[in-house]
Amino acid sequence: MINQLIQNQGRQHLAKTLAGLICYSACWLPTSAPAAELKPETASSPKQTTPLIPKHLPQNLVIFRPRPHTDRPLQTAGAGTRSLNDPQSQCVAANSPGLALVVPQAAANFTATERPKFWFYLPKTQAQALEFSLFQPTPNSLGESETGIYQVMLPIQRQRVITSFTLPPEAPALADNQTYTWRVSLVCNPQNRLRDLRITGTITKIKLAEDQKLQLAQGSTLTRANLLASLGIWTDLLNTLSQDQQLMQVNWQNLLKSPEVQLDQLAEQTLTP
Repeated sequence: MINQLIQNQGRQHLAKTLAGLICYSACWLPTSAPAAELKPETASSPKQTTPLIPKHLPQNLVIFRPRPHTDRPLQTAGAGTRSLNDPQSQCVAANSPGLALVVPQAAANFTATERPKFWFYLPKTQAQALEFSLFQPTPNSLGESETGIYQVMLPIQRQRVITSFTLPPEAPALADNQTYTWRVSLVCNPQNRLRDLRITGTITKIKLAEDQKLQLAQGSTLTRANLLASLGIWTDLLNTLSQDQQLMQVNWQNLLKSPEVQLDQLAEQTLTP
C-alpha cells in the first residue's frame, strides 16, 4: 500500500515536471515566424513619405500659379473685331485666330518691371499699320477715366505670329501698385480709325521683397522662372523664359494650355520673341 502511494506520487511529480518543460519551451524559447507570414511593404506603408514624381514630366517644367485674392483680368475687343464679317472692314484672314493678348484668361496680369515686355498675337492680316497704346487711370469728378501716356506705331508682320513689344526708355516707367491699360490695334483703314481691330488688357506693377529681388538677380533662368511662376507674375515669367529657347520650348504649350491661362488656340502659333 505504501509502495503504491509512493509510485502514484512519483508519477504525478514527473507529469508536472514534463508539463513545465513543455510550457518553457513553447512560451519562452524564441522562435522564427514562417516565411509565408512575412508581409511585404505596400505603397500605403507609413514609411513611404516621399511622393513619386511621374518620369514623363520634364525636370525643368514651370508651373504658373496665379496670385491669390486678385480679380479676373480685363480684356476686351474693340468695335472693329465685331465687324470682321463686314467685307468693307475685314483685314484679317477668316480662318485665323483673332487679334489676341498673350495674358492669362483666368488670372490677373502682373509685372515687377518698370518697362516690361508686352506679348500679343497677330493674325494674318492686310492691315496698314500696328499701334501700341498705354493708359493710366486718372481720377476726376465723374469717378475715374484713362489718360494715354504712351503710343507708338510698330512694324507690322503680315503672317500669323506671337510677338512682343518692350516699353522703351523714353516711355514713362510703371509705378508700384498701379494698374495700367494697354491696347494693340490693327489699323485696317488709316482714313477711318473706327475700322481698327483692337484688343485691350490690363497690367499691374507690383513691388518685390528684397530677398526676391536677390533671387532674381543671382538665380539661373530656371530658378528665376520658377520664382516668378510661383508669385503669379505672368509677364515677367514669359520674358524670362524667352531668354532660354530650350526652356521656352519645354514650357510654352503647357503654360498656354493651363487652366489659369486658357490660351489653347495660341499654343501652336509661331513665336518670335
